[in-house]
Amino acid sequence: MKYLVYGPTIMNDIVYADGTTDKYHMGGVVFCMAGIKLWDDDVLYISNVGDPYGIGD
Repeated sequence: MKYLVYGPTIMNDIVYADGTTDKYHMGGVVFCMAGIKLWDDDVLYISNVGDPYGIGD
């Protein structure tokens, strides 16, 4: 593996000026990994997840 990307997996909620929301957009280091994959497929995403992902239920 040439590149390791590590960080928390998070979800972003977008709140618009009119008060409407758009939920559940991947954020954080997922964008970093996607940027690397534009140039090289040899990348591994390592993350920790928590309650929003149903872990530990």
